[in-house]
Amino acid sequence: MHRFLANYYGLYIVDMQKHYQNNEIIQFGNKFGTHQLAVLNRNVSKEIAKNIDIFKIYKKSFDINMPEFKIVTSENMQRNGNFKIFNPNNSMYNEIVYCLEKGNSLSFNDCDGYEIIGMHSWNLENSGEITKLGFGIATAHCAFIHLRNKNNGIVKPTQNSIYFAKFKPNQKLIVIL
Repeated sequence: MHRFLANYYGLYIVDMQKHYQNNEIIQFGNKFGTHQLAVLNRNVSKEIAKNIDIFKIYKKSFDINMPEFKIVTSENMQRNGNFKIFNPNNSMYNEIVYCLEKGNSLSFNDCDGYEIIGMHSWNLENSGEITKLGFGIATAHCAFIHLRNKNNGIVKPTQNSIYFAKFKPNQKLIVIL
């Protein structure tokens, strides 16, 4: 999606993953987990900034029918049951979170014809605080969310303190018994 939108708006892409693959240094790129080494990103950014005048401005015109997206939050869903409500916030986030516990659920309203492409969730401490555990330990502390309709269901894991689970296009729901 990032590559599609960059091309759509005529932006440049610095693809470090492709660089690692083309130069057979993929093991180097994998050493740092899901994020690149901060000093590497900082130096690449400095070089881009120093050479920004070299970049050409170009406009691409695409005739693409973009799908209609709808962002649904727990605040605008139908709430069934009693919820603990938390407000995890830090320098990057300030959100209202409804704690899903046994016996309560959230339902979509006015979403007929839409497909779920992703799910954003929090896995907080019992007090509602953002976990202070280290990354390795926090990723081992996971929970699960069960999404279902009248006929099918799927279970998606949540991990760490904040997580975004992606769904494959046209992913079939699995029946949970």
